[in-house]
Amino acid sequence: MISRRTLLQGALAAGSLSLINRIGEGSDGENNHEPVSSETVPAGALVLRPTGPSRDLPKFLFGVNSPITYDIPYESPGFAEFIRKELGPGYLRFPGGTVANYYNWRTGYLEVKDTPGGSVYRKQLLRFQEPIKALHPRPISVPQFARLCDDIGCDFVFLPNLETSNIEEQTAWFADMKAKGRVPNHIEMGNEFAIALLNDAETMRLFPNFTSYRDLARKYLEAFKAYLPGDGKIALQADGAVFFHKDDPGSGLGHRQWRWDQDLTNDPWFQAVTYHPYAPAGSIGGGSSNPETPDKAFTSMLARIEEGTDRAMKFFRKKLPGKEVWVTEWGLFAGGSYFSGIPEYVNGIWVHQITRGHFAFLRWPEITMTNMHSIMFSGGLMNTFTRIGEELRPIGVTGALKWIFQAANGGAKYQPVKVEGAIKVQGQGSWKESFDDVVAAMLAKKGETTLLIHNASREEKILSIGQLVGKGTIRRAEAIVTADLLERLDRKLPPVKTLPIARPVTVPGYSLTRVIWSLGSM
Repeated sequence: MISRRTLLQGALAAGSLSLINRIGEGSDGENNHEPVSSETVPAGALVLRPTGPSRDLPKFLFGVNSPITYDIPYESPGFAEFIRKELGPGYLRFPGGTVANYYNWRTGYLEVKDTPGGSVYRKQLLRFQEPIKALHPRPISVPQFARLCDDIGCDFVFLPNLETSNIEEQTAWFADMKAKGRVPNHIEMGNEFAIALLNDAETMRLFPNFTSYRDLARKYLEAFKAYLPGDGKIALQADGAVFFHKDDPGSGLGHRQWRWDQDLTNDPWFQAVTYHPYAPAGSIGGGSSNPETPDKAFTSMLARIEEGTDRAMKFFRKKLPGKEVWVTEWGLFAGGSYFSGIPEYVNGIWVHQITRGHFAFLRWPEITMTNMHSIMFSGGLMNTFTRIGEELRPIGVTGALKWIFQAANGGAKYQPVKVEGAIKVQGQGSWKESFDDVVAAMLAKKGETTLLIHNASREEKILSIGQLVGKGTIRRAEAIVTADLLERLDRKLPPVKTLPIARPVTVPGYSLTRVIWSLGSM
């Protein structure tokens, strides 16, 4: 700590190597180096098998949103090393999400005006803009942020300001970055204009529909594209309305979101679209931290991130073939509480929501970037860290994120895994959505394979993994366990339980388990 912060189709022949193991060339293990004998599968065990082809993941895939105007102590000595060690993201995001639409690059601060018909979101930003100056007396610039990412070992996605800054000013910003030797190669053209700052009159006037936004975004791009690197990629904003609505609501903000996606065009001058799949935590009653019906909160949120992701990605695949999808924000957010000033905190429900989201994203090769919201240090719901006295400490979902990031980032090969015997759980939300109680994914790189297993059941499960491990030498088996889904995790991480090095493996209820192995003799 620094001071002041995861079978071939059918059974494998005895003694043969698993699909993933054939990728590797050996690895130095960290502990528990003894090989494991062939397993005997007991009655009732779930059987894990590879399903479908494996694929190479991007070098960087999973990361976190990083709104630099908020509580992120990037000025602290050793901050980059702390983030690299305690989290290890593949992406950060500059200057953040909605804050980018009000960011003055010359001052490093927000400039939000109190306009007629201002939404609750605008009023929130108005309250924030002055305290931000005290929090960061010397704001971080893009070149400084780029060096920070280099030190962490990650990339970043950049958002120009298309709402409150003109084309000339944004072009000057890109020219300045070019002169200082660092222009980002992932450009996200503004943030969440589809929801228009939650029905803000001024934002709706500026961006009445997707077509007007697209045309304006292209004008900005034409002005500054000469400064972009040759491998630069541009993303326009989609909404992913089918994640939130099964049909066109017909009126209000939901109708606007629906029409936005229906109007999307597959133009060749941009390479990706963005969408933000926040599960509807605000509709479960009592707040996500202490819901009136925990089972309803838990099942509805997991069902939505599973089926909602699949609905959205099927829509994008049909509407925008060939385009990448960047999930540049998602995760820890409960809008009703946030805008009402009701404090929320991370608990076990959120650990499982965030864990399951990453499994859902892995299924879709079009998804080439995700940023969980967010890397902040105040200990509240949207935070991955907190302060205990002078100590910066990881909390809540950060342990699960670290395991997933370690397995998936850095050029991994992903193998989908079928869990035979998994139970389909019906979500208790307003829609008929469901999720499997147990899912798994296998990721390999540098001769080492990580099997990630998410058990969203309260019961422990016995899993046959022999058809995956083959002749590999299991070096580690451990689980992050949230026995109490409502336990507060705003000042700590859930406990990690060391599991026996054995096949089959028994995983605790409500847990994320990782089993790591390398090649070796049986």
